[in-house]
Amino acid sequence: MDPSLEQAGDTSLGLIGRIRDRTAATGVSGTITAALNRILVKGASISLVHVLLLEADQVLAAPTDASFEMRFLTSDEVRRYATQRGSGLSPDLGDRIDHGLDLCFAALSEGRLASYSWLALRSVEPEHAAGVALGLPPYMAYLYKACTHRSFRGRRLYGAITASALKQLEKMGITHFVAFVYWNNASALRACTRMGYRRLGMLAARPSGPLHVPKAARLCGIRFGAEAQPQLAMRLGRDAAFGLRPSGPKRSDVEPARDH
Repeated sequence: MDPSLEQAGDTSLGLIGRIRDRTAATGVSGTITAALNRILVKGASISLVHVLLLEADQVLAAPTDASFEMRFLTSDEVRRYATQRGSGLSPDLGDRIDHGLDLCFAALSEGRLASYSWLALRSVEPEHAAGVALGLPPYMAYLYKACTHRSFRGRRLYGAITASALKQLEKMGITHFVAFVYWNNASALRACTRMGYRRLGMLAARPSGPLHVPKAARLCGIRFGAEAQPQLAMRLGRDAAFGLRPSGPKRSDVEPARDH
């Protein structure tokens, strides 16, 4: 038998096996969604994300667990917690707080970092927003890079952190949060909907920039891609003055914490 034909047969059997295993784990719809995502992301280099908006008076999060301390972290605390295994933090993230355009709100349990979310003010780089630069009005913050430590998952800390952070930021005039959820992450979308987020539409983007921008988001004052450059220039100028370099893109920067 021709070795190339034999190799092709083995590859086909392997693909069929992977499809069968995924179907058993996620069902037919889950398999189709995964296949479409692979075509979009790897085939066409297109990212699709839901653009979500949460207003302070629409938060539906459950009451905060009194056993957790909810507050903003200092830059030195971020650097210290970066040494904690499973934190998902790196010491250089503390620099983002020092530069004044990022905040980190956390849930602490007896001194341990249980969960956190990052918030960007006025603008955010493409590597933290599905490949598209964002510009925000003064009353908005972009919520990203959320993480809940494995030991504390299942307690809906993401919702508690979001509600507590927004309540505290109201004193600064920030009354809205913006978040991105990838189109195929149904569980994260349900969690955000449960908290009171509303969908502004779908953002489609390639590495070269946005292909489609939701009209409702623009009407709220959110700017994407080239339109966000004036606000982004201020952030990048401040970063350059402090010697901060941009980090690489991570899907976890966009998705909510895995604790719902």
